Amino acid sequence: MSTTVSPETKLSRTLNKIQYCSLNGYSLKREPQQGMNNFYNTLTAFNKIAANRGAGTPGIDNKTIDGINLERLKRYHREYVNNGYNPKPVKRIFIPKDNKKTRPLGIPTIKDRLMQKCLEQLLTPYFKNIFS
Repeated sequence: MSTTVSPETKLSRTLNKIQYCSLNGYSLKREPQQGMNNFYNTLTAFNKIAANRGAGTPGIDNKTIDGINLERLKRYHREYVNNGYNPKPVKRIFIPKDNKKTRPLGIPTIKDRLMQKCLEQLLTPYFKNIFS
């Protein structure tokens, strides 16, 4: 009898391993890469980005979260897994401050935000224990 483990369960196990390593002073080995290769991590990251207020702000490629469907999300994930992902330059805008000056703000593309969020989700359980 063979049982198939769901991507959600695999990701959960990977996150638990990462947290265990952090709590016990072990270094990370394969766990971050295993998590990045898990499509459920990408899907979770997408949902978090979509819920963000700035999700409709386009990066340098002028694409917003509205143009991302499941097929495109799968394509982004495959691109990363096959080592084809390269980040784009960040769009720079200047926003006004109270003292009539401006401050720079960098806006990454949706794909770059997605990859950043995927990595953040994996590294947070490790570093949260170290820095708390």
